[in-house]
Amino acid sequence: NNVDFAVAYDKLQSLPAGLGSRAFAVVAGLYVPHAARMGFRVDNLSKRSIAVVMPDKRANRNHLRSLHAMALAHLGEFTTGLLLLYAVSSERYRTILVKYQIEYLHKARGPITGRATLELPKPKGKSKKGASPSLDKKDVVVVAELTDARGTLVARTTATWRVGKIPS
Repeated sequence: NNVDFAVAYDKLQSLPAGLGSRAFAVVAGLYVPHAARMGFRVDNLSKRSIAVVMPDKRANRNHLRSLHAMALAHLGEFTTGLLLLYAVSSERYRTILVKYQIEYLHKARGPITGRATLELPKPKGKSKKGASPSLDKKDVVVVAELTDARGTLVARTTATWRVGKIPS
């Protein structure tokens, strides 16, 4: 049973007073339970960009009272993965993480926002008239920048996602 995340997110955004984002967090949490426990909130999502906020709460901190390195890594994974899934799910594609890198640049305190933009790869060769180019078995690299409330870049992630057609 596959969910078209783009359709779910777009439909929920019509709810008043920010309820759509909260409802989407519940839906996403059913599919990615550890992200739900971390308190991620999607602030903005389109086929080309995303912003996800991770709160500074005790469960996300390390022994130095800053946000844990793996909490930041997970924010980057969630941010890049959700953006790509949103962009390709309506075409009946799924994604799987095949490579992940992170650079830690500053100590992370307070809420951290993961932002990423996406440009899908250009098709090689010619596609059939009226058909979209296939992304099946293509690797897509998505970079997320994680910033604190002051705008300081605390970490940068680079995720390589393999896109595959969902079997009928």
